Amino acid sequence: MSLTRIPGARFSHVVVKIDAKVTRTAYKFEKDKKGMQHLVPYEKEQDGGFMVYFPRGHAIRIPNEEMLKHYGLHREPRIINMSGLHDPNSPVGKMLLAQDQETRDAGYEDLKKMVVRLATARSGNVLMPEQLEEGV
Repeated sequence: MSLTRIPGARFSHVVVKIDAKVTRTAYKFEKDKKGMQHLVPYEKEQDGGFMVYFPRGHAIRIPNEEMLKHYGLHREPRIINMSGLHDPNSPVGKMLLAQDQETRDAGYEDLKKMVVRLATARSGNVLMPEQLEEGV
């Protein structure tokens, strides 16, 4: 049975760590010979951060863990639209009613995959430039 056909349970968001270093353009003020300040671009390397997927079909990149905390995305996601809560065959039912931790973990992973699938259904996979290999 396809998880996308089971109505009801969704995670409010799914956070996926990007395991890469990225180069971003940043700006700083520098004075020229006349003493005038100008914005000058420079390249800055930083951690890849996190992709946050939402069940309505959008995704955002959060650069660091502090920003995740600022927006409250570091917590376990809430389960929204709880229809199917007591159905042991629904993803949320599998997660909450399972007798062993392995089955609960599998239900949790199913819910995460469903949110990412919903977020990328219209636009395809959301890839940051740093996730692509050179020459591909």
